[in-house]
Amino acid sequence: MRVNLYFRTFPDFDLLERKILAETIRLLGEIQLKTKENWTKSYTAIIDTGAPFSLFPLEIWQAVETEILTDTVVKGLIPKEQCVLPVKVGKITLRLIDREEHISKPLTIMAYLAPNNKIPLIIGFQDILSELRVHFSYKERIAYIEEIE
Repeated sequence: MRVNLYFRTFPDFDLLERKILAETIRLLGEIQLKTKENWTKSYTAIIDTGAPFSLFPLEIWQAVETEILTDTVVKGLIPKEQCVLPVKVGKITLRLIDREEHISKPLTIMAYLAPNNKIPLIIGFQDILSELRVHFSYKERIAYIEEIE
């Protein structure tokens, strides 16, 4: 099954203030998460091929079936104590969907579960991008994810 992804492009306002024209480009997709009864509404997620794990904001992961495994921290590009985010590591089940009603098979993934809502919803490699094939060309405005047969 092929599920379409899409791009969102917007100006880099910080650079624009310095009279430099640059764009921020995001590859995005829609997901639903498994609840006890059914599936959630769709959520827009950043598809991040540089992220080792997926990352879920608090209000999203607390509303779905979640198996907590342990606690850890996420470290960013800047190795400072104040740049560390304490998270839970857990298992969560999701599926990718698109506007044309294509739906991927359910995937149970290991993910970072944030303690707040100040972070974006990110889909990373662990158990998703490592299990599905991702195709994208910003120049051609083509993007999709598909199951590997």
